[in-house]
Amino acid sequence: MVTTLNDKKSLLRGIEVGADDFISKPYDIFQLRARVRTITKLNRYRRLNTEQAKFQWMIENTDEAYLVLEGGTRLNTQIEEILYYMKVSK
Repeated sequence: MVTTLNDKKSLLRGIEVGADDFISKPYDIFQLRARVRTITKLNRYRRLNTEQAKFQWMIENTDEAYLVLEGGTRLNTQIEEILYYMKVSK
């Protein structure tokens, strides 16, 4: 959230209603870029975490296996990432 408001009450209200971050105008472009980069990484992690949970559920609740291929020759990139993070988190 980018806003002209800069008091603590406004910051807390912004976070409460769902803002991932809060930056007041005038803003520093380097700070804004750093915060956007951080939020982007967090969102990617959240997506991977959700996909990993779905994949784990599928593994635990199905008797059949599914292999998702990209272009018919390699694992889908998302599946590769999920498998990697499953291996790392053990």
